[in-house]
Amino acid sequence: MIKGMCLAEFHPTAGPKIKYQIPEEVFSKEDLDAIHPYIITKPDLKERLITLNTLGKKVIGCPVIIENPKYARNAYIFNLFFVMDSKTETTKYEPVVKKLASYLKQIEKKENQIILVLKSLGFLF
Repeated sequence: MIKGMCLAEFHPTAGPKIKYQIPEEVFSKEDLDAIHPYIITKPDLKERLITLNTLGKKVIGCPVIIENPKYARNAYIFNLFFVMDSKTETTKYEPVVKKLASYLKQIEKKENQIILVLKSLGFLF
């Protein structure tokens, strides 16, 4: 069962951080610190599904890297990932996670406004 959803990004000075999450505190800063290499990844893992079963939770996401000189450090790195019970079978969620990552990448490239679009759709408050 899905427990929540988080949007993490790489901040140019603060490093990996959770920008938004529903519900609040579904995923702590300490949790992110423990697994951030799999959430905010290096380029060789971009746009690949990643599922982790750790910290009593299962996490599934698809990291995105948009390279463009308009961003600090010439790239915007983010991951909208789902947090689930550790026993949840995630294969049925994989196509949704992959498609959502693709849509968000297209929206950011076209509109530069992932956050505003997610808020308008009711994903973020």
